[in-house]
Amino acid sequence: SKSAERLRAFVEYFTHDIIALQEVNWKWWPTIIKNEDSIVNTRGYDWAGNQSAFRNKDGFKSADNDLYNLLLWNSEKYEEIKSGVFRLSDAGQGANKSRMCTYAILKNRATGVEILYASTHLCTRGDNATKKLNVQMANKLVERLTALAEGRMIIVGGDFNADTPSDTYKFMTGDGGFSDARRTASVR
Repeated sequence: SKSAERLRAFVEYFTHDIIALQEVNWKWWPTIIKNEDSIVNTRGYDWAGNQSAFRNKDGFKSADNDLYNLLLWNSEKYEEIKSGVFRLSDAGQGANKSRMCTYAILKNRATGVEILYASTHLCTRGDNATKKLNVQMANKLVERLTALAEGRMIIVGGDFNADTPSDTYKFMTGDGGFSDARRTASVR
C-alpha cells in the first residue's frame, strides 16, 4: 500500500533509533514486523507492543480491529531492560475504547544511560465527556510511567488529540511535569 511505502521511506531516510507508532492494527503486521522485508527485519529493530493485537505476535487478524501502539528501537544501540503495555481506560465507545500505552526501558549500549520510552494514543477529540476522559487518561499515564521509570528520564511519543489550550495539554506540561518537544527541541 502507499501508506506502507511512505512509512518505509520515512524510516529509511531518517534512520531513527527509537520509533513510537500509533494507530497500528493487524494490517500493518507484514510491513512492520513479519515479512522478510519488514522494517524490523531490514533495519535491525526490536519492538514492544500490545501482543493481543497480533495474536501473540503471530500477525493474524485479531478478534477486534482496535488500534494499538508500538515502540521500535535499534537493537544494536539499545538493550531492552523491561517492556510492556498498560491500559489507560476501558471507558468510551468506538474508537475511544481500550486506550493503552506501550513502554520500554532501554539502556544505551554506548553510554549505559537508561530511559523509559513510551507510545500512546488518547481519545479522539469530541464532546466534553471525551475531553474529560483524556485528562483522566493523561493522569493515569503520568502516574504509571513515573512509577515504572523509577527515577529514569521519560520520553513519550503519541497522539494526545490535545491542542495547546486543552486541559490535557495543560496537565501534561504543567502538573504532569513533561515538556513539549516542539517547544524545547533544538535543530542541529
